[in-house]
Amino acid sequence: MPPKVKYTREQFLNVALDMTRNEGIESVTARELGARMGISSRPIFTAFENMDEVHREVVAAAKTIFRQYVDDFNNYTPAFKRFGMQMIKFAIDEPKLFQLLFTKETTPGNSLKDAISELYDNPDQVVAVIIRDYELSEELAWKLFQNMMVFSYGIGLLCSRRVCSFTQEELEVMIGEEFAGLVSLYRSGQYRYCGVKPSEEGTLLHGRDVKDIPYRYIRGRTALGVGLSSERE
Repeated sequence: MPPKVKYTREQFLNVALDMTRNEGIESVTARELGARMGISSRPIFTAFENMDEVHREVVAAAKTIFRQYVDDFNNYTPAFKRFGMQMIKFAIDEPKLFQLLFTKETTPGNSLKDAISELYDNPDQVVAVIIRDYELSEELAWKLFQNMMVFSYGIGLLCSRRVCSFTQEELEVMIGEEFAGLVSLYRSGQYRYCGVKPSEEGTLLHGRDVKDIPYRYIRGRTALGVGLSSERE
């Protein structure tokens, strides 16, 4: 008969997740996990095939926690701003889990869209909200989603690594201004002019003087969420 399992998979996973939250996934070894539970490492392998499986389950649990932070975005206004703010809050509250999900290597050649889909199960729902609230095409809504994810990721990484910290108001203003600028740019139809040219061309950008390129700021601060708190509707 196979040896009786003293601890369940859930109990092993809870301890492994706690270790990851405090010390990072690198701390989750068979010897250390067993030591934390007051046993040898052998019983772990009656519940899991190997430590790779333990790590995969920790990653899955971390994704579930991340979703708990962001899934309520549609209950707030501006909805998409709530998503970005909660992503950063996750980085502040759970720095090791943020690093586990957002700084690990993925499949070579993965696109940004692929990476987002691996982290969040239903990105199409977020894109649908952007289309609904800001009347952008699906292509531009995805572009906005990806660019704001990169922006929020950068702030989250700074926070999770304790490089610097921000007040809630600072975060709200930064997210709001970046978002307003992108929505304004995409609505203007001039986003294709965003590029870099050799310095010998002076102020010309795609054959036009930079000063002549229209950049329409969309009025209506509530619609764009500039400097607004993510409050429930």
